[in-house]
Amino acid sequence: MNQEVLQPVYLAAPKEVKWKQIASEFSKQWHMPNCIGGMDGKHIAIKAPNDSGSAYFNYKKHHSIGLFAVCHANYMFTHVNIGSYGSQSDGGILRVYIWTKFEK
Repeated sequence: MNQEVLQPVYLAAPKEVKWKQIASEFSKQWHMPNCIGGMDGKHIAIKAPNDSGSAYFNYKKHHSIGLFAVCHANYMFTHVNIGSYGSQSDGGILRVYIWTKFEK
């Protein structure tokens, strides 16, 4: 199964009321008004697939896939993207993700 199948079932996007609650919690707990998520990315070390070239080779000098996640004010995930090429930066992963969402 892939992300398009599992994410809507196990990590569905919040509805408008929930987004407003998340923003309120960020404002109260962290003094960050109008914030709806904290984002970060991590590299997960892997054995490079055959014939993958440098796609999975990252700036830390090993092969990896990217994990990009968004959490709400209480550290619960609201979005997770796993499997990007290790050679992509956090910003690159975010750009590709946003672009593919707008295309759909």
